[in-house]
Amino acid sequence: MIPRLHLALSCLVLASLVSTVRAAAADEPSPAPAPAPAAATPSTPRKPAIIVLVAEPAPDGLVVRIDGEVVDPPGIPRTVPPGPHQVVVSAPGKAPWSATVEARGDGSAAMITAPLLADAPSPAPAPAAETQEAASSTRTTGTALTIVGFSVGGAALVAGITTGALALGEMGSVRDQCPNKTCPPGTSAYSTANALATIADVAFPIAGAGIAAAIVGLVLRGSSAPAATGDQPSTSLWVGPGTIGARGSF
Repeated sequence: MIPRLHLALSCLVLASLVSTVRAAAADEPSPAPAPAPAAATPSTPRKPAIIVLVAEPAPDGLVVRIDGEVVDPPGIPRTVPPGPHQVVVSAPGKAPWSATVEARGDGSAAMITAPLLADAPSPAPAPAAETQEAASSTRTTGTALTIVGFSVGGAALVAGITTGALALGEMGSVRDQCPNKTCPPGTSAYSTANALATIADVAFPIAGAGIAAAIVGLVLRGSSAPAATGDQPSTSLWVGPGTIGARGSF
């Protein structure tokens, strides 16, 4: 009888505990719902850049250009759109250097180093082909006139002096053969002297014309002569008491 009573009491106690636990659970507040995750903010894509470095020592007045725009100071990043870009490095007295740099679309920076600039080549002399050709033609004409003039003039001068001297000699014979300026028939000395005098009269003007032409040739050569050097041909006119001539080197 007693064991059954203990069992009944135990059941009552257990039922009371269950009721108490259920009431406490009913009175406990429910947990707040977890906050919803915030929407992600889209990030702004970065623009690519180009960095141009210059080998040292940099010359004075150095200028760096990217697509024609000056980058000052050199070495700072220059933002550019994706694609190829022209880089030019220049300085006074130096040959410019250029290169094409590809800017990638991932926002990274492309770096390039310009080498030491070489010295600029000396400017070519201005073309003067026509002037040189005209000067050469003038010198050729002057040389021809000088040579022909002195040759003809010298030969005519020698002929005039020779025939003049012979004419004077024949005139001495004429005076002996023709007293009182009356020559007997068949006297040949007078005809010979007259012919020689005529030749001398013609030769001397020819000699003068030849020498004048030679002088003109010397003037033409002098007016168009290049800068004098030891290898250049040259001529000059000299005049002395009763003589005239030319000297030169060819």
